[in-house]
Amino acid sequence: MPAIYESIAIARNTDKAKRLQITRRLTTPHRQRFRIARPQDFYYTRHSEKLLGLYGKNIGRKCCVRGNMKEVIDVQTGQVKAGAGRVILRSIALGSCVAVIIVDPARQQAAMAHVMLPGKASPRVTADDRTKYAADAIDAAIEMMNNMGSQTADCCAAAVGGANVLRRPGDTIARDNVDFNLSFLHDKRLHVVARAVGGFERRNVCIDVEDGIITYAEGDGHFKELWRPE
Repeated sequence: MPAIYESIAIARNTDKAKRLQITRRLTTPHRQRFRIARPQDFYYTRHSEKLLGLYGKNIGRKCCVRGNMKEVIDVQTGQVKAGAGRVILRSIALGSCVAVIIVDPARQQAAMAHVMLPGKASPRVTADDRTKYAADAIDAAIEMMNNMGSQTADCCAAAVGGANVLRRPGDTIARDNVDFNLSFLHDKRLHVVARAVGGFERRNVCIDVEDGIITYAEGDGHFKELWRPE
C-alpha cells in the first residue's frame, strides 16, 4: 500500500463530505483500519502530508496513528512543555520565534520551547514571561528533561523558525534569535542534530516523542521529515 494511504489527516474544519472522500480513497482491505473522524477529532501521522495539504492545515488536539490515540500538546509563544511516550509536541505559526526541541530518543522523552526573544530575561521580567527569552526557556526545557530522568549527555537538540516573515531589509531580529539559541545550546553541550531556520516563510513543527521523529512545514507547504533517530 502506498505510504500516502498508511494514515489519514483530518482537520477540525473538514466537513463530512470531505471526510467521506478521504476514506473512500483507501483501498477496501485497509479501510476498516480507520474510522471517519468527527469534527472534534484529528488524525495525524508523518505519512499524511498530502491529505493534510488538501483537506486543511488546522491540527486538532487528538491524534491517531494507525488507530492508536496520542495526545497533542500545543506549545504557545513563550511556553516550554515536555512529554514522554505517546505524546506529540507542536508549535505552529513560527515567524521570528524559534522552536527549540530537546529530545532523548532512548527514553522516548522530549521538551519543546517556543522562544520569542534572544538573550536572558532581566530581573524585572515577571515569572510568566521569563521563558519568552531563549536562555530561560532552554534552561527550563533542560530542567524538565532532567526531572523526567534524562541526562543532558543523552539528549540532542533541533531548532525550527527564525524567519523574517515581514521581509524587512536589515531586520536582524530573526537572525539574532536563531544565532543566540544555537549558541546557547552549544554552551549547554547539546548537539544540534537538525535545523530549519531563517528565510522568509513561517513554519510549523511537531515531534512525535515516542519515535523521536521531527516533522515541519514551511508556509502553506506539507509537513516533511526533518530528523529521525538513527
